[in-house]
Amino acid sequence: MIMICFSCFAQQNNQWITGDGNIIDFNISPAISYLRCDSFDNGWYPFGHSLICDSNGKILFAHTGVLPIRNCENIIENGQIEPNNHFESESGSAGWFIQQSITLPKRNNQYYVFRVGVSNTVYDAANNGTGDVYFDKFFYDIIDMNENNGDGKVIERKHMLIENERLSINMLHAIKHANGRDWWVVKPGDLKNSFYTFLVTPDAVQGPYYQDLQGPEFHWDYWGQCNFSLDGQFFVMGTYLSDYVQINKFDRCTGQMTKFRSLVPPEDTNWYYDPFLKIDTFEMNPGRDRFRLFA
Repeated sequence: MIMICFSCFAQQNNQWITGDGNIIDFNISPAISYLRCDSFDNGWYPFGHSLICDSNGKILFAHTGVLPIRNCENIIENGQIEPNNHFESESGSAGWFIQQSITLPKRNNQYYVFRVGVSNTVYDAANNGTGDVYFDKFFYDIIDMNENNGDGKVIERKHMLIENERLSINMLHAIKHANGRDWWVVKPGDLKNSFYTFLVTPDAVQGPYYQDLQGPEFHWDYWGQCNFSLDGQFFVMGTYLSDYVQINKFDRCTGQMTKFRSLVPPEDTNWYYDPFLKIDTFEMNPGRDRFRLFA
């Protein structure tokens, strides 16, 4: 699984973390691959991470989906988990779901980190088998990399954007606004073809702007993701448990989506081994075992 960063500078996405911390470095041609340091292999970077580089292509920090990390395993000041939040305190500091966080530039070496969360009510119900698995919070932090001699500091935490809603547990993406400066962040809802869109500027985050494209339904599952086409004209999403791959048109001027087409992919008969559950993925029990990955 490759999780990339996004930026308005050409060099700020030049290093990618793959897997548990292997780096693909595009500052060199041809690109090279290497382990950044042994402590990257600590289980913090399986799926939910994002990262951002400076304008020279050097990694500034990474985010696990739960924690902002600087210099491999050093948590950025004020970025610690909240012990009273069951999802964070029992997660092992790792984002175990795909596309759990995304980092975007603000201004003057400050950065937005958008991420999802789970209320104690939803988390506890999922763990005891009385409720579904889904995210019900979406918020952002602001990290100032001018602080602490360049090691950074979380200067604002958890600006709540969405609360008490059913959100997808595996999809989050961003695309540059047509004006070349701002960004659109898209967080899909759960169980249906719905979207929460945000306009991100250097000064503020506006939204959510909600759209429901009326099907097909996309069932929750942590195997799946969404992506924009390179030119930003199309938004594609799919999950392991869904019967469809949905392709929508996207307007980078207005942030509006229109339904384009649904595709039925061929049945995948390959066998997959899940390294975390240590079972055949086709034998996975949809339900509370998904959140028990954090316990």
